Amino acid sequence: MEKLNQGLADIALLQNDIVGNEGVRAVAKLYSEVLHVIAREKNLKTSFSRAIKVFKIN
Repeated sequence: MEKLNQGLADIALLQNDIVGNEGVRAVAKLYSEVLHVIAREKNLKTSFSRAIKVFKIN
C-alpha cells in the first residue's frame, strides 16, 4: 500500500483487511481469507493475546 500511495507501484496484491486510500481502488477479490486459531483450551486467551502482540506480518 505504501508503494501505491507513493506512486512507486501501479498495482499490488494485498490482504482483504488492508484499508485503501483516496485514489486507490480494488480491482478484484481473488479469494476469501480464513484464519484458524488453535490453542489448548486452558491457554486460549493467553496464547491468542500473545500471538497478536508478538507476530507482525509485513
